[in-house]
Amino acid sequence: MNFKSESLIEQFLDSSLTERLIAEVVGANQRFNLYSRNLKETDLRTLIGESLIPCALGLINSESGPILDIGSGWGIPALPWLIAYPRLDLTFLERSGKKSDFIALTLSRLGLKAGSIPLDLASFSSVESNNRFCLFSSRQVTIGQREIKQMLRLAAPDASLILINPPEESHQEIAADFPSEVIEYRLDDQPCKTILKIELN
Repeated sequence: MNFKSESLIEQFLDSSLTERLIAEVVGANQRFNLYSRNLKETDLRTLIGESLIPCALGLINSESGPILDIGSGWGIPALPWLIAYPRLDLTFLERSGKKSDFIALTLSRLGLKAGSIPLDLASFSSVESNNRFCLFSSRQVTIGQREIKQMLRLAAPDASLILINPPEESHQEIAADFPSEVIEYRLDDQPCKTILKIELN
């Protein structure tokens, strides 16, 4: 499947909120290394566009959730999901205090609401077990059996996991144990990438 960043942004996002998100990221990146000192606005728009591919594929929509985004970083892919679907029931899990604070501040400034858990994957077990998530998501984070075990503890019936550009070891370690689907895509004529969808129940 082939996608264009700008077409995805135009299709799913409010242009004003998108520009404000970009301004927040650029401003924060000048104060501390939020993503990369070499980050350009065009790179940001590509990352935002890529975040919306699960929306274009129907993996994320206004009815999705509750969602736990694992290793949220500075909010990619989940912040664009919230701009696209402001009522999404979404919680961020991010161990970096600076990045977690950035997410919280950006949510406030953009008028968006979401939960935020400033924990690393090793502290995943601290998430309250009375929370039940229908969808888990992660981008470029290694997910192994330990993390899957914690997800199963927090999973609602028929829960699933979406891994965006997963490291190969994640695919090999968990795909053999759960029903999975590999979705290949190209964005802006870049090399092919993958989304791995895993059914947890």
